[in-house]
Amino acid sequence: MGTYDLIVVGAGPAGLLAAIAAGRAGLRTALLERRSDIGRLDRLCGQTLVSVNDYYFDELVYLNRSLGRIGFMKSGISFPYDGPARNCAAWHIYAADGSRIRFGDPALTRPQGDNGCVGIALDKAALFACLLREAREAGVEVFPGVEVTGVVSAATQV
Repeated sequence: MGTYDLIVVGAGPAGLLAAIAAGRAGLRTALLERRSDIGRLDRLCGQTLVSVNDYYFDELVYLNRSLGRIGFMKSGISFPYDGPARNCAAWHIYAADGSRIRFGDPALTRPQGDNGCVGIALDKAALFACLLREAREAGVEVFPGVEVTGVVSAATQV
């Protein structure tokens, strides 16, 4: 390892996207992941994109199938995705008491195809492969198999 402007810990979708953005911005970036196989599919994250037609967590996500890219409208971040994708016509959030918040109505959204879907189901292996490839193309140095147990600031060392 060398000297870096930024070290990202964790190669889930958020860590990979942070590393990609930093690399694209010209920062010398290292990405540390405790797993030796970053594409290993035992994570809860990265299976489905929601908010393709309405803002959720203040962001709007899209899949441009013709260009093979996933993007985030507000932040302007995008990356290639060459795996399969399936439209989700609805999704629901359930509370402990059984109450439900519905996003989409399949009878109305499914006939609209890409324009009506409220989410997109992705192939996680393809997603991680695309993100990892994009990180490396952005100049990110990737270090799998590194367990981070603490952080010490160089400024506080004597």
